[in-house]
Order: sequence, then structure tokens, then C-alpha cells
Amino acid sequence: MSLSELRDALAVTPDRVAELAAGVDVRVLRERPKPGEWSIKEVLAHLMELESRLFLPRFRLMATQDHPRFEAFDPIAWARERDRREGRFEDDLSAFRRARAETLAFLVTLPPGAGERPGLSGHFGPVTLAQYVTHTADHDLEHLAQMRACRDVVTRHG
Repeated sequence: MSLSELRDALAVTPDRVAELAAGVDVRVLRERPKPGEWSIKEVLAHLMELESRLFLPRFRLMATQDHPRFEAFDPIAWARERDRREGRFEDDLSAFRRARAETLAFLVTLPPGAGERPGLSGHFGPVTLAQYVTHTADHDLEHLAQMRACRDVVTRHG
């Protein structure tokens, strides 16, 4: 996919999250489907924090530095930092919308050919900027499916 198509794919995620949470009470948003699995609220916090702390900073580095290196992200350690079920879902969604809008605004500024700029991921190995943006879009889809499944399990076992 081109960077333009990837931007379009990334742009819809906040609305998809809002649709998944529409009409769902706070308990469903915070409840984990099984011990050790993330609640909808925790998945949203993960999306929000990765957008601002990981994806956009790495995109910026890849666009401006030659062959930047990135450490692998540890979602288990992240989950242990604190309980992300606390706070308002709407606040996290607003923060995610702002962070994603900042990412999209940055991607629009990239010159032709920027998608081919290389970096080195501790998880993926050599990766281009376009491949990393593709990973972000895939990451969104994976977590949207996770949120949908969580909502279904929690509401079914109510």
C-alpha cells in the first residue's frame, strides 16, 4: 500500500474504536474477558500510548536519521506498569484521536520516496518507513478484533 492508502487506513481506527464502545457500559469496557487478557479499556490505552510513545517518534526518526535503531517493545512489561482500566474511556479515546491526528499530519508532510527510508527494529529487523506504517495499520486491525472479541465475551458472560 502507498503511504496515502496507509494514512487512510490509520485515519479510521479512532472511529472504529468509538463504534465498538458505543452503548457499552463502563463495566464492559473495563472487564477482562479472562485473567491475563486485556480489557477494551486496556487495549485502547495500549493503542493511545504506542501512538504517541512509539510509532510517531519512530516515524520521525526514520524520516530524518539514517538507519535508526529501535528496541523491541515489551507489552508484558507495559501492562505491569499500572492498571490502565482506571480513568475515563472517553478521555483515552480523545487522547488517541489527538495522537493519531498528529501522526497523520506528520505522514502528510513526507516527501516522495520517504517510505523507503530504512530503520532497524529490535522486533522486525530491517524495516522501511512504509513497512513500519503498514505494521501500525495491521496492529490497529489486530487490536480492533481483540476489542470486538473482548466485548462479545464480557457481554455474553455479563
